Amino acid sequence: MGSSVRTAIPELRWGILGTGWISTMFVKDLLAPRSSAPAKHTITALGSSSLEKGNAFVEKVWGESSAPDPEQAWLPPPRPVVYADYQGVYRDGSVDMVYIGTPHSLHKANCLDAIAAGKHVLCEKPLTINGREAQEVVDAARKKGVFIMEGALFQCSSISSDPVSARTVHVCTALSPKQIEHSTPPTPPESRSAPPLTKPYPLAYLLPHPEPSRVISSLSIADGIDESNAVVLEYPTTSTCSRTKTAILSSTFRYRSAEDFARIEGSSGTITIFGLAGSVPADGIDESNAVVLEYPTTSTCSRTKTAILSSTFRYRSAEDFARIEGSSGTITIFGLAGSVPGGFRMVVGPQPGFGEADTREVHTYTVERLEGTLGFFWEADAVALDIANGRTENGTMPVEESLRIMKLMDGIRRQGGLVYPQDG
Repeated sequence: MGSSVRTAIPELRWGILGTGWISTMFVKDLLAPRSSAPAKHTITALGSSSLEKGNAFVEKVWGESSAPDPEQAWLPPPRPVVYADYQGVYRDGSVDMVYIGTPHSLHKANCLDAIAAGKHVLCEKPLTINGREAQEVVDAARKKGVFIMEGALFQCSSISSDPVSARTVHVCTALSPKQIEHSTPPTPPESRSAPPLTKPYPLAYLLPHPEPSRVISSLSIADGIDESNAVVLEYPTTSTCSRTKTAILSSTFRYRSAEDFARIEGSSGTITIFGLAGSVPADGIDESNAVVLEYPTTSTCSRTKTAILSSTFRYRSAEDFARIEGSSGTITIFGLAGSVPGGFRMVVGPQPGFGEADTREVHTYTVERLEGTLGFFWEADAVALDIANGRTENGTMPVEESLRIMKLMDGIRRQGGLVYPQDG
């Protein structure tokens, strides 16, 4: 009796939409030679706004990725057919899967057009502009019976599927990440000379406004005690600074804070001292954000959990860009950026008391990438394996998770007063 076990690796033929940075990195990763890859990828079509841009993209990317397939050393990577529009990719019979790397405002239309043509879809984040658009795309994919997934590079990496690292999510029974950033430190009054960065700044230099113009707080109260707090303070503009400033403050009686418990970042330097943050939109763009999320109790945890999140386009984040603290340990996530994590450090066990030596071991888990790649082939491999096995969604990044995040972001924008044209 013959075996039903699949022996050949799955193959997927890709059509690429867009010639920007994200499409460039995705294509370069798929062209990178890999030994023992779980799937084979061929880029058969490219859709661009013009033939000139499309051909220039191919010449640049394929020229820089001229290393042949290690299992077919005599063959260079095949080049795709270039179309001066996206419709050519949808109509191309040699395309199984459409990768969408276009501007965010085009994602909905690109997804719906590809789905209508019967193509599977991998769309870069965000899936669409808002939750309503995302639901429309998901409904269309399900009705057509094609695969749909939002880009999830890190979730598909080996570190996320590793059984040891996967168990670390249970280390922390309470969540309180702290990421503190600050815009350019305010200039002290001329009557006083600014101390150098090697000395502490007087508080008046960092908080020139005694009264905030807006206060948002989230308190976790147990037995009548505010045992954990998260507060966002917004300070108005001044004659010397046209941007508002935001402070993100957190406190808890549950755990001892880390040694580096907060950070101030600006265009002229960084200070690691205490909790302040710089943010707020300008010109209708949410260029910096501060968000406090509170999670309810569960059957396994009687305490609420709080997440403090911040983002900005103004400055590059520090290498350690996130931290999760709990009664049973700490996880610090590091990497080039939040979108390109390099791994995490895990410390198991409660923090020692004041004056006690910290003898806990630090375990570091790193993302192993091929030189010169970011790891986009991980999500491409996951898609290929899903389709080969007849699945229309990915188990690690299902569409319900994309919808949940999109609706959460809608709520955050609504509270911040940011409205997109697509929201109307």
